[in-house]
Amino acid sequence: MDLEIYDKTANGVSEEHVSLIKNVLEYAGKYIELPENTEMSVTLTNNQEIQAINKEYRGVDRATDVISFAIEDGEDDFPINFDDELSEEIPKNIGDIFVSMDKVGEQAEFLEHSFERELGFLVVHGFLHLNGYDHMEPETKKSCSNYRGIYWMLMGLNDKQTTKNKNFLQSFGHAMNGIYCLVTTERNFRKHLVFATLAVILGFLLQINLDQWLWVIFALFAVISAESLNTIVEAVVDLIVDHKYDPLAKRAKDVAAGGVLLSALFAVIIGLIVFGQALLAFIK
Repeated sequence: MDLEIYDKTANGVSEEHVSLIKNVLEYAGKYIELPENTEMSVTLTNNQEIQAINKEYRGVDRATDVISFAIEDGEDDFPINFDDELSEEIPKNIGDIFVSMDKVGEQAEFLEHSFERELGFLVVHGFLHLNGYDHMEPETKKSCSNYRGIYWMLMGLNDKQTTKNKNFLQSFGHAMNGIYCLVTTERNFRKHLVFATLAVILGFLLQINLDQWLWVIFALFAVISAESLNTIVEAVVDLIVDHKYDPLAKRAKDVAAGGVLLSALFAVIIGLIVFGQALLAFIK
């Protein structure tokens, strides 16, 4: 992505924060499969300037956090019919984002999370609006809410914690974030949850006994735990090799996937034994 970042703040934006903006936008661009030659800009400013922009272009006389200006409106700027190969080489400018760094700090403090996380959220949110995603039709594909994967990536920017959790609530919060990540970003995990739900319903219908329930629950959690570990392995491997092919990385992913398969086979065997016996007893 051809990204221009303009710093109009009084004290200047750190290189760390500029790098963060570049990284999250590169990730977001790949996530929604934008062409490599996509162009856009991000202007980092203050409350006073963004309030003036907000008043002039939106008729709202107050400072806001992020404003997006999309350049393309769906009309063809090139009436000549280029061939596919040539049209792919023509850069596509999707527009500009204005971010109030003052608002980033204010909202990060109010929401009690890091400045970096708030900055990442606002930049990516503005980026999605540049690409036609909004809040008006949540059931459609062009909805910001359908791209939780991008937002989830930003959860890792929360507080840059390197020490142990301070208390139980902090540990519990991180655990809940992990579960949310699994449910919203991992399709296979959601499938396992569906099968687990069906198994529980079947268990109630067949009135299985306590010992049978223990085997069923053990099998279900074995599959869910294996899928969780598989997700961890994939994330760590991708982080290390930066999405490049490596035979050891492939072996690690294959072994993790094999663990999920073995746990699933174990669950199927347990299901056949438990529900088979319960079904026979239910028929008799």
